Amino acid sequence: MCILFLHSEDSPLPGKYKLILASNRDESYKRPAKYAHYWDEDDNIFGGRDMEPGREGGTWLAMSKSGKIGVLLNILMPTVHPNPIGRGYLVANFLKEPMSSGVDYLTSVKNDGKEYNHFNMIAVEIKLSEVKVSHYSNAYDQDPVTLPNGVMGFGNSALEKPFQKVSEGKKMFMEIINKYGNEEHKKTLVEELMAFLKCKTQHYPDHQILEQVPNIPDEKHRMHSSLYVENLHLDYGTRTHTVILVDHENKVDFIEWTMEEPINAENPTWMKHQASFQLKF
Repeated sequence: MCILFLHSEDSPLPGKYKLILASNRDESYKRPAKYAHYWDEDDNIFGGRDMEPGREGGTWLAMSKSGKIGVLLNILMPTVHPNPIGRGYLVANFLKEPMSSGVDYLTSVKNDGKEYNHFNMIAVEIKLSEVKVSHYSNAYDQDPVTLPNGVMGFGNSALEKPFQKVSEGKKMFMEIINKYGNEEHKKTLVEELMAFLKCKTQHYPDHQILEQVPNIPDEKHRMHSSLYVENLHLDYGTRTHTVILVDHENKVDFIEWTMEEPINAENPTWMKHQASFQLKF
């Protein structure tokens, strides 16, 4: 299902961050994927990639050296298409498209939105003196929008109807940023965000979850109510954590922790992959 938290600021003071991102990827433990890496010989895009047959090359979260970040989140609703188009290509194509702005790209996505199962897509554009965060969901009859800077949380519902874990997570995320959101505390900031992404506190019952899937079994209801999702019985859960920091000089630290495949869900081995690079405008 996945979850995403962002803090953005156009022109931060020296020592502060232009962007702080923390995200979990929730997926079947059996679905093959490749850990975060550079995608091509030009080393222009960094992120994980889906390796599911028929979905190879898509991604849930990745970043380009030109300052684009794309993130795709599932929306917890009954499946619309039994054999839908892979949504991960939406993120990959956004990162590969050199000229299209986030909101323009999402507007083009809207034209074919009904061909996909429900999703939230976030398109981030980091520029020399500004950050733009745009959002679109094909589950609701709304146009893509560019959101104001600050602290944002995205989950598996409409923005105006967040799950409790998103609302509570935003508060926790903001507390971490207020305490450690500068370069002086970078090591601690990353450690705190990692601990945050592993939070198993269940925000249960959640009436928004029940509104979207009224017949959901109690087991799944509880599973989807925490930041860190874990259900060994269903062979599904959080298997990747991502933290991205962009400082006031546009230097990026992209850090990923992901379960080593084949995944032993009862005792997983976590692998760390990271890259640091300067954005090119």
